[in-house]
Amino acid sequence: SVTGVQTCALPICGIIVSLNNAIQSLQPEILAKKIVINIEDIGSFSSKILVVLGKNALGYIPPLLTKYPGLFNQIIVFQARGYASPDYSWEDNLDVSFVDHPIPSIHNFEVTKHFLDTISLRKERCYFHFVITGGTSSCLVYPESTITIDQYIQTIEILLFDNIDIISFNEMRSTIDAIKGGKLSQLLENH
Repeated sequence: SVTGVQTCALPICGIIVSLNNAIQSLQPEILAKKIVINIEDIGSFSSKILVVLGKNALGYIPPLLTKYPGLFNQIIVFQARGYASPDYSWEDNLDVSFVDHPIPSIHNFEVTKHFLDTISLRKERCYFHFVITGGTSSCLVYPESTITIDQYIQTIEILLFDNIDIISFNEMRSTIDAIKGGKLSQLLENH
């Protein structure tokens, strides 16, 4: 009967959701173990900064700090809102920003500008290690000088709702964003 199907569908969905949540919560733990940092290559840098972006950004911090204890002077996290995030209050040198995804908000632009300003003010050579989890490009965003923040957000909304393929989406994003498409690495080159 229809009632029987509806009753059966709910537990099945619950199992699938639970399984997905379990996989999602294990992912940072498993993937962080695969991250390799050659400590000898970064010994000459006075500042070592870990930047983690994504849906599970905070989940990557404990396994990375266990694997590389005391390596980073500063940890900057851009955690997508609405996703499970572990307690991070135990870590003193964490700078955590909760940002919107998939459509960036004004807050995303503000925290990105703060991040870029912080980098530009540094006088010493810095080592930056980025951990960028999949599907989180809205976590760190900054429009090219030729467009406004509102135009940027509107463009992203149009691209999302038009179901444009990911390659075209990323090409457009790298055109309108001042740090996408390799531009962030150019900004960091002198640091």
